[in-house]
Amino acid sequence: MFIELKQLLRSKNKISHNGKLLSDFDKKRLLDIADIITVKDSEISKEP
Repeated sequence: MFIELKQLLRSKNKISHNGKLLSDFDKKRLLDIADIITVKDSEISKEP
């Protein structure tokens, strides 16, 4: 799920939320958050 989100954020596509375009800064912040969530997901799945 977050892999698709990260691909979308890295793309040059214009992304809007509630009719407002996300700036490159917003996309970078969301990408950082998605990276953190992805790391936490992989840590959780490794636990027995």
